[in-house]
Amino acid sequence: MKRLLALTVCVILLAFSACIGSDYTQAKSGDYLILSVTLEVEEDSTLIDYMNRIKGSKSLTSFEIKDGMITVINGMKASGNVYWMLYTDDSEYSNSDWGTVEVDGITYYSATLGAESLPIKQGCTYVWYAQAF
Repeated sequence: MKRLLALTVCVILLAFSACIGSDYTQAKSGDYLILSVTLEVEEDSTLIDYMNRIKGSKSLTSFEIKDGMITVINGMKASGNVYWMLYTDDSEYSNSDWGTVEVDGITYYSATLGAESLPIKQGCTYVWYAQAF
């Protein structure tokens, strides 16, 4: 009887500890989020301004920033050797020498600035791509 009670307590504790854990799914290399800027943007707006504006929408339910880097997008946490990298089709603020990514048959180029300082342009597309290093 004591063993059964101990086993039951262990099972309950394991189940409870699993619930206490992270609310996030670990991002896998190749996961991505495409943000096409279709809404009118204010002058001097950055990508992070736009992301804050559409946060909670169907395409961008949530995101988190830590130490100036995006760490979580739509519940997918970049961890280990996987990072959320930013790519765009905006030729003024991209550099193909820094890297490219192809999504849905379209090639995007590495953004030259981070989301907090990258000026956003209506009609441009920004891709957050989970990439392993």
